[in-house]
Amino acid sequence: MARDTVIVLHNGSPYGGWKSVESTHSFEEAAGEAKLVISEQPGNPLPMKLGDDVVIIYGSTPVITGYVKGIDGSNDWGSHDINITVMDNTRFMIDSKLGPGVNHQSPISPKKLVEDTLSKMGLSKIGVVDKIGAPDFGPGEQITGAIDEGGHEFLDKWLNKRQLVMHPDGKGNVVLDRNQQRTGPGTLYRGREDSPQNNVLRSSYQITDEGRHNSANAAAQHSPNDKPYWEDRPKGDPPAQSGPLSTKWGEAIDEDVRPERKLYYRAERGLNDDSPKKAAVWRSNVARARGYSYAATVQGFEAAPGELWWPGVVIPVYDYAWEISELLFIKSVTFRKDWGGGSITEISCTYKDGYSNQEGGAPKSRTGSHGTGSP
Repeated sequence: MARDTVIVLHNGSPYGGWKSVESTHSFEEAAGEAKLVISEQPGNPLPMKLGDDVVIIYGSTPVITGYVKGIDGSNDWGSHDINITVMDNTRFMIDSKLGPGVNHQSPISPKKLVEDTLSKMGLSKIGVVDKIGAPDFGPGEQITGAIDEGGHEFLDKWLNKRQLVMHPDGKGNVVLDRNQQRTGPGTLYRGREDSPQNNVLRSSYQITDEGRHNSANAAAQHSPNDKPYWEDRPKGDPPAQSGPLSTKWGEAIDEDVRPERKLYYRAERGLNDDSPKKAAVWRSNVARARGYSYAATVQGFEAAPGELWWPGVVIPVYDYAWEISELLFIKSVTFRKDWGGGSITEISCTYKDGYSNQEGGAPKSRTGSHGTGSP
């Protein structure tokens, strides 16, 4: 069917010699990855070379805009399969170091921070799409990176302070995002074997308390690293006083986890913007999202006509075998197509409020707040 068509562009031209395509896209991963299996062509035993440009399109939607990162093949008299690894162009941000001169003057927006950092790294061709519009980094937050610090490591550290993740859009851009609990197209349903509503071919379930805590407590603090800012502040400036700040803290509760597991950490906020409560909710929700996964395999690539299954939205899920009947958040998808097995998509879901800094109403989840810094 046309909607399950896969187009591979190699150095700008359609490539017809592939045998299978598989690609994975995650809400919290800054670069998508694809695996191609190709074969030799007449007079051209190695059609793709390291560093070649590759674009992968499903139907009419680009899902990978990147380059050949790896080649692995074998050759005998019966076959000549060549395995090609393709990465999004955003991978350059992960593989490269910051270099000298990364020192941003606040106030600066998260989007501007990413754009300026990419520019200093020589990666201006990577665009930045901001879906949230989180508050600026304000005075007192001196944003400086070491010359040997990884670009993604640096940005991820600072964006986490605004409860943001980075993921690609399939067109070579990086997206700043968080779960806004938007309802997406499509439903996953697996009831009794003879149910006509079934669209799930197979499913899997995984849950763990690894990295999760019953109580996540975030304490606020001012940012002491911008000395010129603090030297110019008047005596008695409230944000500089340890007493009021020490009372600002927030708490998030994950009742799926035993009460003995507790977490205390500094939220590194206190000058402006989000409260410690939001920081605590974010930390707890991210840990919960990583500790719970329901994965379903369906036929085809589309959740609805013209719309691919894609991370970042909430959908209804029912699976009799795993006692699931609720809204879940899509955190990653994997598309597969080969000439013999057709087209399938594996959709990996987690709690509705995963990767959110808001209460999401997931089962057995609540949040609490304490102190003057919590709304």
